[in-house]
Amino acid sequence: MNYQKKNLKKVFHITDEHVLSDIEKKSLYGNILKKAKRRRMVKLIWQTSSIAALLVMGLLLFKPEDQIKEIDIREFAEHSQSIIPKTDDSIKIVASALKNNVDLDKDIQIYTVTTPESLHENNKEKYLTIYVPYGKRLDFNLPDGSTVWLNSGSYLTYNNDMENEDREVYLNGEGFFNVTHTGRKFIVHTASSAIEVLGTSFNASSYEDEHMFSVELVTGKVQLTSNKQKYASFNMNAGESVLINTKTHKVEKSLGLNEDDILWTKKQLSLKNVAMRDVLKKMERIYNVQIYADKVVTDMNINYSGRLNVGVDIVTSLSSIYELNNYKIVLKEKEVYITKK
Repeated sequence: MNYQKKNLKKVFHITDEHVLSDIEKKSLYGNILKKAKRRRMVKLIWQTSSIAALLVMGLLLFKPEDQIKEIDIREFAEHSQSIIPKTDDSIKIVASALKNNVDLDKDIQIYTVTTPESLHENNKEKYLTIYVPYGKRLDFNLPDGSTVWLNSGSYLTYNNDMENEDREVYLNGEGFFNVTHTGRKFIVHTASSAIEVLGTSFNASSYEDEHMFSVELVTGKVQLTSNKQKYASFNMNAGESVLINTKTHKVEKSLGLNEDDILWTKKQLSLKNVAMRDVLKKMERIYNVQIYADKVVTDMNINYSGRLNVGVDIVTSLSSIYELNNYKIVLKEKEVYITKK
């Protein structure tokens, strides 16, 4: 062996000064081990990162067919309003067929009824939406015993399980609520605001095709909150009314509630400084008609105040407005024409 080493040294011209000492050999061996260990660590890190990335992607992409996202009351309200047929003048109710997770594309049923109380008996529905067409009104009891009056052209979505969950409703339109005190809070959601109460009676108007939101508080106490923090939350006391412009977010408060504000529940329309074009729009909704008026009528620079009896036919009701005395009012099927005599 020594003889072979000597021959190799001669071939490669290796002298004794080129030979590593024992200390140098140990140092070199240690460096080799460190580099090998470093390479193994880098490889391990890359492998671990790749596995983690695959796991994350798998979790994001994994959607079991039987796992359905639970929707909230606002989503159900918006969807049900979009699918309710308006082909006739009947009251419609949209109900979810499942108690919890609702598939909006599959688990929806539409009923044509006169009252929703019958749907409370089986208690299978999570949410229900009631639509009252133009020309009609409806009063009924919610599952907790609270009473609701809905005005023409109004939608109300509510949580059917009011015993075990917060009592929630979503209003698009006008409704008068007489809320039963159960200890659970009662929340009226609208497009712009939320009204939170325990037990009280109040009128709320929030038609989503208009820019006004109003609350008239008859008894009790409520808290108003903006959905998008357009105004600071505040409390209302009995006898107060609030009018909010949902476009400018201007808040107007007034004291000394006049119960004329809720006379629509008794087929009386109370108006306070309402422009003529807005009066006609309200009448269209109440009577389920289309009104065509001369431009001079819709552009009248006056605001109307007073009461209109909407328990009579629309021609009689409109004829009682002093400003229309010099105009001819004609009803043809579901169209009303107001022209100069």
